[in-house]
Amino acid sequence: MKKFLLFSVLMIVIFFTSNAIAGEWSGKVSANHSLISGAVDSQSGGIAIEAIKINLFNRLTINTRVSYGKAGDIETTNSQEGSLKYDRFLSEKSYIYSSAGLLHDEVANVDIRYLAGLGGGNTLTNQLDVEIGFEAVKEKTKDVFQDAELFLRLAGVYKQDISEFIKFAQNIEVFPNLTESNAYKAGAVTSLTIKMTEKISFETKGIVSYDNKPVTEKKTEVRTESALSYGF
Repeated sequence: MKKFLLFSVLMIVIFFTSNAIAGEWSGKVSANHSLISGAVDSQSGGIAIEAIKINLFNRLTINTRVSYGKAGDIETTNSQEGSLKYDRFLSEKSYIYSSAGLLHDEVANVDIRYLAGLGGGNTLTNQLDVEIGFEAVKEKTKDVFQDAELFLRLAGVYKQDISEFIKFAQNIEVFPNLTESNAYKAGAVTSLTIKMTEKISFETKGIVSYDNKPVTEKKTEVRTESALSYGF
């Protein structure tokens, strides 16, 4: 029921938002496999969808993901998430953005997590984008709503076309916690995409997450992920 509610709300928001923006959809559907090394080693897989609609003044980006995994008989991954990001261009290089997200994670005992963001970005070069803004997070764990937290968000995305068929990308985000002093989170995603056909690509990612004040003892998680994607 919680999963159904999560995606019902997301689909309603997507429907009304996308109809307000002119343009054609593009994006990809990916089937992925990941190997996680940390406190527990496990393997997991899932399906991810990314869709983008863009015109001269607006850009709408939608991401959804379902993941599941086990280590032996122990369930290590069981999550569903979705996010929506809207960019409004102020000039050729600068823009403001708003974002929203929902997450349900059975293994982490997160019934539902709400995320909302607001900020601005700038295209410094053809290869480098930077963003600064705020992100609010509130979640329900074991039927109890936790106090909302407010983060400063600092992000950078670097992209480079190594060749006509190979693309490299590096995404880094840092979240200083404005609610709790001396607390912060950070993450980095390094990806390499190899175009196999006009529609099909192979992508491999290295994902690092860090929390200097985690709920558990594990501060750093390292994950590698490989996926086959179909572009549309």
